[in-house]
Amino acid sequence: MAIQRTRPRTRCGSTRQAPYTVRIDIDPIRRITILPAYHTVRFSPGSQISFRAADQSGNDVTQLLTWESGDPQRLRAEQGMPGVFTPLSPGRAEIHAYHKDSRGPIGETVVMIQSTRQEAA
Repeated sequence: MAIQRTRPRTRCGSTRQAPYTVRIDIDPIRRITILPAYHTVRFSPGSQISFRAADQSGNDVTQLLTWESGDPQRLRAEQGMPGVFTPLSPGRAEIHAYHKDSRGPIGETVVMIQSTRQEAA
């Protein structure tokens, strides 16, 4: 990120009383790390799991991303709750995170979902 502070000239050419103009250039988010990097998630009905994302500089960018499930029948992304998912059934699901400026996902992880319910024999 680059911050540039300039003071425009007034009509008489002086810079003494003119207000500052601040320009901030923010590096685009190119790649993220999704945390925690779950491999297996155990869940009970109605439970939710949360993920967060860090950009290439380590900044938390969870709220800046659009989160999706690769298998909405198995793992549902909660609308209005970035990084929050509800497991629906056992199996494998992928999580994808997108930034508004990206052409595709900038972060992905795979989740193995296991139920904590005892199956009837």
